[in-house]
Formats: sequence, C-alpha cells, structure tokens
Amino acid sequence: INELLIDALNEKSPSVSQLARITYSRAEGNVFHLMQLLRFLVEQGVIVLADSNWTWDDTEVEEALNSSGSIFELVADTIKSLSRPTQEAMKVASCLGSEIDCFAVDQVLQTSSSGLFQEAAAHGLLEFDRGTGGYRFSHDLIQQSAFGLIAAEEQPAFLLNVGQRLWRSSSASALDENMMFIVSLINEGSSLIKEERERYKVAELNLKAGLKARAIPSFTDASTFFLKGIQLLGPSSWEDWYLLSLQLHSNAAISETMNGNHAAAASSINEVVQYGATLDDKLLAYSALARCMVEQENLHRATDVCIDVLHQLGEPFPSKFSKLRLAKEFVRVRRALGGKSDADLLNLPRMADNTKKRSMPFLLYGFFSCSLAKSPLAALFALRLMNLTLRCGLHESSSVAFASYAFTLSALQYDADEVYRFGQVAFKIVEAWNVPEHLVYVLMLIGCSAIHVRRPVLESIQTFRYAGTVGIETGFVTPAISSLLLECVYMFSAGWKLVRVRKHAMEALKLAHLYHQRQFGSGLALMLQMIICLNGNADNPCIPNGIHVDFDKSLREARQSNDEMIIGLHHSSTMRLAYIHGNTALAAEHLDATRARPSYSPLYSTKTMLCDQGLASIALCRKNEKYSENLKYAKKQMKVMEKLAKKAPSNFLHRKLLLEAEIKSLTTTNKGTVSLMYEKALAEAREQNNLWYMAIACERHGDFCHERGQSKDAQGKWKEAADHYLTWGAVAKYNQLKQRFE
Repeated sequence: INELLIDALNEKSPSVSQLARITYSRAEGNVFHLMQLLRFLVEQGVIVLADSNWTWDDTEVEEALNSSGSIFELVADTIKSLSRPTQEAMKVASCLGSEIDCFAVDQVLQTSSSGLFQEAAAHGLLEFDRGTGGYRFSHDLIQQSAFGLIAAEEQPAFLLNVGQRLWRSSSASALDENMMFIVSLINEGSSLIKEERERYKVAELNLKAGLKARAIPSFTDASTFFLKGIQLLGPSSWEDWYLLSLQLHSNAAISETMNGNHAAAASSINEVVQYGATLDDKLLAYSALARCMVEQENLHRATDVCIDVLHQLGEPFPSKFSKLRLAKEFVRVRRALGGKSDADLLNLPRMADNTKKRSMPFLLYGFFSCSLAKSPLAALFALRLMNLTLRCGLHESSSVAFASYAFTLSALQYDADEVYRFGQVAFKIVEAWNVPEHLVYVLMLIGCSAIHVRRPVLESIQTFRYAGTVGIETGFVTPAISSLLLECVYMFSAGWKLVRVRKHAMEALKLAHLYHQRQFGSGLALMLQMIICLNGNADNPCIPNGIHVDFDKSLREARQSNDEMIIGLHHSSTMRLAYIHGNTALAAEHLDATRARPSYSPLYSTKTMLCDQGLASIALCRKNEKYSENLKYAKKQMKVMEKLAKKAPSNFLHRKLLLEAEIKSLTTTNKGTVSLMYEKALAEAREQNNLWYMAIACERHGDFCHERGQSKDAQGKWKEAADHYLTWGAVAKYNQLKQRFE
C-alpha cells in the first residue's frame, strides 16, 4: 500500500506511511479499493494538489473516511454524480456484461451512448479499449454498483424492458447469435407479461434458446429455457398451443434426463405420453424414457420400452432370445455385407425410409441396456442395427451399428481382423456424422472389443479415457462412467502399477457418485477394495471387504437386483485375490462361480480372466483336487490364449506362455524345458511391462524348482517375484513371499 501511494501521489510528496496505515484497513489490500478511496478524498478536497505536490492532513483523512460509506457506496455515489442520461446508460450497460456493447445500449436507450460513456470514463468508472473501440467497466464492483442503482422491486421490469428492446431491434442473425442472453433477460421479468400472444412468443423464444443451449451442449441451461417456456404457456397449453407444448415438453424430457433430474424428466414424459396425438409425436419422449431407465439402471424396463416402440413402428423385435433368431439375423448381415469393401460401406446412401430412421435410436438404446444387463438380446439388437444400415442406408446411429457388430463378433470370438475392421469403419462414420452421443458409444464399444484384438491394450485404455472425457463434457454420463470403469479394469488386467490404477479409480468413483451411477460406482468400489487388499491394508487380503465394500451385503444386493456385472466382479476379484495369496480353497469356490457365469463378453479383462481361471485350475491340480477336470479346463483356456496371441501378441502372448508352462510343469519330467518356458513367459511379460504377470511367472517358476528339490533356485525366483510384487504395489504378497525366501 505504501509503494502504491508513493506512485499515485508522486514520490516527492510528504511521507505517506501514516496515510497507508489509515487506508489499509478500508482498502483491504485491494488496488481498486485504494484508488476509489483516493478519488473520494480528492473530490472531497481532503487531498489537494498544491504547487505540483499533493498535500493532506492525516487527521482530516481519517475523519473523512470514518464518515464515508462502504467502497460499494462510494462507487454508487460517484455514479449518482453523473448526469441522469449517463446514469441510465450505466444501468443498461450493467445488465449486459463487463464488456459494454455500445450498439446494444443504443438500441435499448434509442439514442447514442458514446458521449455518455465518455463522461463515465472521465470519472474512472469505465476504460476505453483502443483495440475494439469500445468501453468496459474498470472493475466488477463498478458494474455491480451500477446495477444496484436499479431498485430491487424494479429489476424484473427493467430487465424485461432491456430484453424486449434487444429482441425487437435485433436482426435475425444478431438475434440468433445472442438468443440465449436476450431470452435470459426477458425471463427475469416474464412473470410481468400478461398478454397471451406475447407469452406464446416468449415461450417460442425459450424453445429456440433451449435448443441452442443443448447444441453447445449445456443441458442445465437448456432445461431452464424449456421449463420456462412450459411455465409461460400455462395449464391449458396442450389445448391452446399443442405443437409448441409438444416441443417444449419433449425437449425438456431429454435435457432433464441428461441432467440426471429423473423426476422432472418423468413429468414431461408423462405429459407427452398422455397428450401426444400420434406415435411420431411421442417418439422423443419415449427416447427420453428409455435413456432415463438406463440412467436409473432399470435396464429391463428400458429394454421393454424399446421393444414396445419398435413394435408400434412396424419393426417387430423379439422379447426373448433364441439361438435360431440369432443365427437368422447373423446370416442376413453376412449376406448383406456380401464382400463389400470399407469404401462401399462408408459410401452407402443415406437412409430414406422414415420408419427405419425412427427405429434406429430404439435399437441403439435396446442394445446398450441389454449389454449392461448382460442379456443375450444385445446381440440381436446389434445385428438388427446392422441389417437396417446395410439394407436401408446410413443413419446417424449407423456408427453404433458397426461398433456394436464388432462388439458382438468379438464376444463370439470371431476373426480378430474382422472385429478390428468394423471397429475402424464405425470410427470413420462417427467422425463424418459428428454426433457427440454416438462418439461416446462408439469409443466405448471399440475400446471394449475392437482394439485390443489387434493393437496394444494401451490404445484401448486411451480410448476409454477419451470416451469418458467426451461423455462428461457433453452430458452422456452413463457411457462416460462406464468407459472410466473399463479404463481402470483394463489397467489392472494389464498389470499397471496399483498406485496409478487407484488414482484413476478414485477419480472415476467421485464422478460415479456425482452422477448417481450406482452400478459403475459399485464396480469401482470393488476395484479399489481389491487394491487395498493387495496393498496389505485389509484384514483378509483374499476377500475385497472393507472401507469401500461390504462384500457380503454388496453381493447379496447384486443378486437381488440380478446385476450380472457386479455379481461377476465379486467372484472374479475374489478368485484373483485368493489365487495370488495362495488360498486355493477360496479360489476354487469362486472359480466355480466364474465358470458358471455367462461368457458372452468381448472385453479384454474377460479374456484375461480366462487365463487367470486356467492358472487357478492348475493350482487346484497341484492340490489333487478334480485333477482331470481342472487340467482339461486349463488346456481349453490355453487354446483360447493361443488364438488371441496370434493376432495380438502384446496383449496375450505372455499369458499364453505362462499358462503353457504351468500345464507343462504337470505333464513332463524335463526340468530344463519347463524352466525355459517360464523364462520365456517372464521375458514376454517384462516386454509388455506387466508387473503382475512378471511376478506370477517368477513365483510359479520358484514353486516348480522347489517341488524338484532345487532350493537355491527356488529362493532366487521367489525373491525376484517378491520384488516384482512390491513394484506392482502388492505389499501383502511381498510380505508373504519374503517369509519364504528369508
């Protein structure tokens, strides 16, 4: 403050230390506040310029400041000292933002404001911007003070007047550009509009503003505009203004669904379903209903809505799965593809059949709800999406058709080249159509199924991160949070450091809680609890139970709600923990449970689970538990790994090599051959930086040496394994192994 005063009052002035002390508490260290105080003291004649020097009396300064009001009041008094027209210009400008649009102010005042703003600038209230040739408020407090000159009870009418004048004086292009801002001003005083036709026009403006907000996207602002439009039309809106009511309620339903305000969405959905005259009029509301049910994890209801609408549209869809139907749909797709190249697919004509176009979104939502529910109907929805695209042409949902087809082929363990190909076609289509919602779905689906079959799993992980970011930014939170969960699951399966997996899982869990994504939140909580077990911070390292998850309660609730995803995660996480920590009895229990669950999944994590199941089966063979059955199962999973490793060696070869070494250790007496196989598995895991499998390969090799009396070699391998476990973050396992080699 002392230095600022020296600069402001000239360094040749008398000592300013006492003045600094007096003004410090009032200015609160704020430069703007200090300059306002100095301006006030000069205007009051307390600080005077005499003989090129500023002079003052400290006592008079203190008395003047004690008798003055707040900084806010000082600024307001300065504005009040201006001419009446300039005060009006300042009040209008305060409604329009910190950067003053002189043309807009002229439109409201219906006179030129240039000279008026020059007067305000002369008093330090505005700054002239030479670059733009316009003015801006010198400080936010000045703008607030100018707005404060409008009496609270007069503000609605004042803002309404400003908004209406801008609305009526703007060109079509200017109105479109500033639609949201102008309508927001009008809405502040919309309750004062009594004439029915005027209320209709403003409701119509709110529809346009809402659509503009949703395109940004800003779903919260969009809902505000749509709901205000509904309010303006009044209780008899469906009779008096049917079309506008339909548009406002339908769009409000979609925006409120995106906001997670399901009760508000349901209200508008019910209005449209009750008063909509035709099926076409109700489609947007049904679309919002299906999406709302998915958001609330009522997946069976979402599927029923989609199937019912498809029947009404003349695109009947089975409510029950059968292999015969699946085979028929699959054959139809293969025939329609008929040797078409990627260029042929990308250049299909646009879909013209309106019935088919209206059916596509409901096939999409049906596929997504069934995928989340682990229902085999998902494959039928995917194939129908493809059939309509191939027979009727490209639609904005066709990118999801190709992505879901790739997803289905991967789940059926179809040729990896085809899976990858259709995933790439999906991505090219979504880029061309530029629909944010479909981009999120496509990224999630090809991240699940169509990348890791040919490319390093890191690319899948990066794709999930991108999908999560885009989904959160654009409001499509369900596929976004799903993608972030998958990112963490893939990171864990790829043997990334647990501290890094935990960081990403914590971030994703916060978002899951924020957006009320219970199912994905449960999956992330299980992941975090599993990491705690591995870190050595759980009572029992073999069961994911503790701060994040009450295991028994969570599993019971998942069974009651028939949540296949969460049930599967409970069993798979416990089987892995039990296997890692050597609890073969518990591993066997949950191995049986994972084997019994449906295997319809194209996920990298599911495919790696097959290898883990094979390893756990070998551990049971070593205990002579169902030896033949478990060995046969392990060999079966080894063949799957062998097939996967041919197309994506970076993701599956180290797993195949380790499982092969484990099987060989039971069926041969050649120690050298088996040791070499373990070393190959370790080398490949090291190449992929999979810390988890590096540790397992060393530990199993050590066990093999120990069983054959090679104690020194076993000790060395166990120590190496312990080091890898520690680097991975599995402190509990490190401590367990340390006892063996020490």
